[in-house]
Amino acid sequence: MEDPDSSTAPQPPGIGSGDKCLLRDPRAIRGLLQRLVAGGGSLMATVDGGISGLALPALALDGDTLWLGAPRERRPLQRLLRAGHLSLQASLAGALLRFGTAKMTVGRHAGTAALGVPLPARLLHVQRRLEPRREPSGGPLACVIHARAPSGGETALRVTIRDICGGGLALVTSETELPFACGDLLPGCEIEVAGPEPLLVAMRVRHVRRLRQRGRQVHQFGCEFIGLSEAARERLASV
Repeated sequence: MEDPDSSTAPQPPGIGSGDKCLLRDPRAIRGLLQRLVAGGGSLMATVDGGISGLALPALALDGDTLWLGAPRERRPLQRLLRAGHLSLQASLAGALLRFGTAKMTVGRHAGTAALGVPLPARLLHVQRRLEPRREPSGGPLACVIHARAPSGGETALRVTIRDICGGGLALVTSETELPFACGDLLPGCEIEVAGPEPLLVAMRVRHVRRLRQRGRQVHQFGCEFIGLSEAARERLASV
């Protein structure tokens, strides 16, 4: 299988214009592909041998197999089946998804011809930024996230805001385990801005990564605001 983060691999347009994360968590990868299927999305296939930009509809995610619509014409179908390598790329909510596979099976889904590819072990997720981010102007700023604990209850995690904009923010924590993954919805998050009450926002996790900061291991994760009101945007503009 292709390494989707390889520096020698051809990069999709704009791949360097956002937050790039190589996902290895099966739950996160499955969640993104399920959203692609539910939204009626397609993947663009690039095959060694001359086929470029062939659209394959995402039909279903059945177990560990992603079913794609098969081309109706015989020649491109044969080239897909004979290819030693297939690169797949899709757009999902402003993000680019990219992975590779060397295995493909022929079958049927809902009465139509389909191509099955295994759930990828790695998937490159590139979230494009619509607005530039900045560090909080008044010094360190915190956010309290309420998420489901592994035991089934709720846990509150207080994290540091690394940078912020009108579209989302980047958060950093030294917690060894995070109670959420890429794609999860986080309602009722509390941004501790100046004022009598914290700013309540809903966010979706767009990427999670590990990095070293000042000699210690930390998690950094980027979130997108969901349904942010104009009043909330004005409060964020003063941060």
